[in-house]
Amino acid sequence: MQLKKKLVAFVLAATMIVFFCVSVFATTKFDTSVFTGRDDISITYDDMTAITKVYSQVQLSGSGQTNISFGNRGIIMVIPYIGVIDTSYDSLDVFTLQFDYFGYDWVDLDEIYIKIGNNRYCFSNCYTSHSTEFEGLAHEIISFNLKNEAMPFIQDFIKHSDEEIKVRINGDGDSFDFVLTEDMKNSIILLYNLFVKGGGTRKSNLDNVSQGDQAIIMKNNMQL
Repeated sequence: MQLKKKLVAFVLAATMIVFFCVSVFATTKFDTSVFTGRDDISITYDDMTAITKVYSQVQLSGSGQTNISFGNRGIIMVIPYIGVIDTSYDSLDVFTLQFDYFGYDWVDLDEIYIKIGNNRYCFSNCYTSHSTEFEGLAHEIISFNLKNEAMPFIQDFIKHSDEEIKVRINGDGDSFDFVLTEDMKNSIILLYNLFVKGGGTRKSNLDNVSQGDQAIIMKNNMQL
C-alpha cells in the first residue's frame, strides 16, 4: 500500500509525454476549438515546442481508477492523450495509448496484448523509454499511436467498450495481466472522440502518422 501511494503521488505530479517526428506535414489543420469550454479534459500548451497536450481530467485529478497495483511488483498506469504539434505549414496530430510502469525492478517492456471480444491485438516494436525516479524507482513507458493499421483496434474497442477488455503488458523480466477499468475505457473513448471531432482521423494525418511510426500491429496473429 505504501508503494502504491508513493507511485501514484509521483505520477500525478509529473506526467511524461513523448512525441515522434516525421518529415511530412498534414494538409488540414486540427480544430482545437473542440477542446474549448470542457471541464472533463486538461490542456497544456508549450510555446517553445508548439505542442498542445490533452488528457482526461480523471487521469490527472486521481478521482478515478486509472492505475492498477500489482503489490510490491509495481504499478501500471493507463494514459491516453492527444498531441497537436504545430509545424511550419500546418499541424501533425497524434492519439496515443501509453502504459507507464513504476516499480523497483526493471522489466524491459516490449509488447502489448489487448483482447477485445474474440479479437486479440498485439503491439510490438513500440516506443519505449526508461528512467530512474526518486529513491531509485524504475519508470518504463511503452506506447503506440493511432495510425491506419490501428483503426480496426480502435473500432473494436468502441464497439465492445461495455464488455471486459483484457490487457497484457510483456517485458523481458515480468509481465502484467489486468482488465481495463471503466475509468480507463471512458478516458480512452473521451479523447478518441475528441480526436475524431477535431479532424485527427483525416486521411492525410493518419497517413503521415503511419509513415513515421514503426509499431507492428497484429490481429489474431496476422499483421495489419
